[in-house]
Amino acid sequence: GTPTPTDKPTLYSNFFQMISKEPTLHPILTKYDVVNQDQTGQIPPLFCNRDSDCASNSCAYDSYSTDASEVCCEGDYHSMFTFSTDGWPTTDIRKFCQDRPIGTLCGVTDAICASSACVEGACAEAKRSIGESCTFDNSCSTNKCGYNSYSTDAS
Repeated sequence: GTPTPTDKPTLYSNFFQMISKEPTLHPILTKYDVVNQDQTGQIPPLFCNRDSDCASNSCAYDSYSTDASEVCCEGDYHSMFTFSTDGWPTTDIRKFCQDRPIGTLCGVTDAICASSACVEGACAEAKRSIGESCTFDNSCSTNKCGYNSYSTDAS
């Protein structure tokens, strides 16, 4: 359904009050949109439907997740295929904000991360070194993930 102010406890109240009184003051948000402050007190990116909704001219998913929202990116975005077999509604090209912080879900795509290191599905400070455990080639500094020896016990 439509979100209400009671859906999320921390509101950026002045902004919400403004758009509640005059929903035509903002071309994207309606009086039912809730704008939260994050833990640092910063206003998060605005939700959008198309690039022209954003001052940066970049509207994209904020992380590589089927639950992610499309938001106005601070900078540019990266376009890539997503697949219905991975839970996306359709197999299609989708856009993802770049320069995402450590911990942001990134699939296996370094271009989403500010650190250029997508490790085991999340932005990390750096790729894993030789000898560290991995699941995806992309997680490794060598772009090769494999067993350290031929054995049924190898990891």
